[in-house]
Amino acid sequence: MRVAVLADIGQPVYHVGDEAIAHAVHDELRARGVRPVLLTRDVRHTRTYFGPVSATPTLAFPWGPLDREEYLAAIEATLTGAAAPLPASDPAHAFIETLRGVDAVLIAGGGSLTSRYGWLMYERIAAGLIARHLGKPVVVTGQTVGPELLAHDRAELGRLLTSCALVSLREHYSVRTARALAPGHRALVGGLDDAAAWRLGVTAPAPRAGRPPRIVATLAPQTGSLPPSEAAPLLAGLLDGLAAQTGARVDLLPHMALPGRPDGDLAFNTQVAAASRSGRLHPCELPTAREAADAVLGADLVITSRYHPAVFGVMRGVPVFALAPDHYADVRLDGALSHHGLGGWAVPVEALGTGAAADALAATWDDRERIRAHLAATAGGLLAAHARRWDDLVSALSGAVPHPGEWVPAPALAPPDAVTRARAVHLAGLRRASRALLDAMEAERSAALA
Repeated sequence: MRVAVLADIGQPVYHVGDEAIAHAVHDELRARGVRPVLLTRDVRHTRTYFGPVSATPTLAFPWGPLDREEYLAAIEATLTGAAAPLPASDPAHAFIETLRGVDAVLIAGGGSLTSRYGWLMYERIAAGLIARHLGKPVVVTGQTVGPELLAHDRAELGRLLTSCALVSLREHYSVRTARALAPGHRALVGGLDDAAAWRLGVTAPAPRAGRPPRIVATLAPQTGSLPPSEAAPLLAGLLDGLAAQTGARVDLLPHMALPGRPDGDLAFNTQVAAASRSGRLHPCELPTAREAADAVLGADLVITSRYHPAVFGVMRGVPVFALAPDHYADVRLDGALSHHGLGGWAVPVEALGTGAAADALAATWDDRERIRAHLAATAGGLLAAHARRWDDLVSALSGAVPHPGEWVPAPALAPPDAVTRARAVHLAGLRRASRALLDAMEAERSAALA
């Protein structure tokens, strides 16, 4: 069985998490006898990082809301033979032929089913639409839905979800949202991120006697209501404080940047390191997805405002201190932690400015052995359920009617009071900002229609 896999790979900016998802999906399918065909922005780029895999170009969508809506309508008109189909030179024709040549389509995970990245969402809607027109099974796995969804996009996304044989989403929030968009769907369930079990067979290096604690910090330049120029010294102070208290080395591990260019996370890490006074913050080069997943092995704590370092950490039994810059990040970070019983442990970035983040970080550090024991005790059940979900997905791709069970997270581990206070005080601000962003996007679309 040949399955087209749509993941967000081959972009000029290397994104550790998106590449890790595609690696993991490729491996899970191959382990079950499926031949994946990776849909990518750049075939050469993908083969550089993946090796001699089957890969072919995906279909890029315009950025503007109306432009992408019109392009989707033109693709649908072409499929149905209606008037005004796409011109013969349009790349959608080649994409349609690619999907005609496979047996099924898997829309892999990420945070792309949201209007803030609408061009990625419509790429996925189009892939599902084309596949179903061609009579191919479609599944969605490991995605986040929302939180910002334009009214028009909600309807289009509902069409996609309704047409899928199986939908597995990586947060309880996303499951609730998707069930409202596709009511009555009998195979719309929760599950872990696609990369959750990836590279878990790699073992941690043996600890050196007397080594100082090691902290891995992944910090995005997206810092919510705090400008990066203000957030960088606050983050430096946060890390300096913990390093001074514990004697730890802090590795600043970037997650997203143009390879060979000092931009993105690399540039922001430079700002943080420049504001540090401890001498214990060490900026690292941009890793590959494999290197990033393995980098948390043997760490005493992961500190992150990006999603996949949290997944890599908790899946390897490493305590995580998550800083959410906005509601979109909080949905994903809190969702990832919730699978492990750590819902309510993510702290909004805004807490940096009040001292609440420092208190929460200190409490998390002091609680790390309890967290580590909890992660070790619950890992086996989560991994077994994750493997069963992949069996469900492959069954659905083959055309069988899926009957997935409901996802059951690990038992809850209550956070320290300092974490609860920091989250409670600042969470409402993240949600207000999300609502304002959605209102602004609706206004932009309305203005374009006028």
